[in-house]
Amino acid sequence: MPKIILQDYTKTLRGKTVLDHIDLTLESGGIYGLAGQNGCGKTMLLRAIAGLMTPTTGTATVGGTRVGNGVYAPHVGLVIENVFLYEYLSGRQNLQMLNDLSDHKIGDGELDGWLTRFGLDPADRRPMKKYSLGMCQKVSLIQALMNQPELVLLDEPTNALDDDSVQVLEEEILRMNRKAGTTFVIASHDRASLEHLCTKILRMEAGHLA
Repeated sequence: MPKIILQDYTKTLRGKTVLDHIDLTLESGGIYGLAGQNGCGKTMLLRAIAGLMTPTTGTATVGGTRVGNGVYAPHVGLVIENVFLYEYLSGRQNLQMLNDLSDHKIGDGELDGWLTRFGLDPADRRPMKKYSLGMCQKVSLIQALMNQPELVLLDEPTNALDDDSVQVLEEEILRMNRKAGTTFVIASHDRASLEHLCTKILRMEAGHLA
């Protein structure tokens, strides 16, 4: 399971420091909340952990792998900003395509089960360009969870979800954490939504961990 270590991690974009000398260690198997107002750096911290950007200074290591500079965190599920999905394919077709690329493929029945749990019809052939925002968010969450990731990074995961789907998401997070020891880092501007779910909550302010 991945241990996450950031050492003196700083990222500057267009002259603005978006992450400022971050020192952070997250042990494997936890459910970590990342709270703070919009624009405080939560998304950037998730991107740093995933290896989606290169630090200006400092390092990020996940499970012993130094990430960044084109090296990505291994065995990770992501919902960060806009997940790229083909709008001309159905949700199931998108998920099937991603499943086919995974080292931990699931069967058709299990894939349909994920869709059903989140209130989506596996037989729905409509392209995703006709989906509501909430439906698109559900597909994004399923792609992050379905292939047994060791680490899951979620940015505002309850955005556009109905109450039933929020409950399903929380149940799946707890199930995966307890059954497989999956590590979660969940960013939200709503601290209350994190408090009953997370084992530890971190707070960000203006690119700093407060």
